[in-house]
Amino acid sequence: MKLEVIGKSVVVTPAMKSQAEKKLRRIESLFEPGADLRGTVIYAVHPTSQACEVSVSSPKIALRAKSTGQDAYECLDLCIDKLEGQMRKVKTQVERSRNNKSIAKNIGLELAKADEIEASSPENIVKRKKLDLVPMDVDEAVARMDALGHSFFIYLDSKTGLVNVLYQRDDGGFGVIEVTK
Repeated sequence: MKLEVIGKSVVVTPAMKSQAEKKLRRIESLFEPGADLRGTVIYAVHPTSQACEVSVSSPKIALRAKSTGQDAYECLDLCIDKLEGQMRKVKTQVERSRNNKSIAKNIGLELAKADEIEASSPENIVKRKKLDLVPMDVDEAVARMDALGHSFFIYLDSKTGLVNVLYQRDDGGFGVIEVTK
């Protein structure tokens, strides 16, 4: 795994980097051997707490977790636990949908690639993303949205060929906005 450890308002010590490498080996073991993995650990210090954000991605899946606490190592442990939970959910969804041709064909769960582009205008837009949409059904979209930890997910419906938006409702259920021609 190619690992990058970043400190925001904090100097990353060799011990912090070593701990991140050690903990991310647990996550690395959940992927196929030889997978092209990239990991990023961002440590941050806030006035009353510390925070950690861990991202792990491969060409087939992307996972991300954030945590805050009193200690950077505690935050890292919580993030690793969250990432393991996300992987278990994704693997469970894949197993349940094994008969589904769409998800079985894309068993690696190729996520829409999100390339961040620096915002130029208007000034209130602080981030832009570019998506390469992959055809999938709603079950696969739910699994991918869950893996990313987002409250919404944009995908190309494999049946209609149109763009849909999946979102998490306040009552815990999911909603789909279906685009018509």
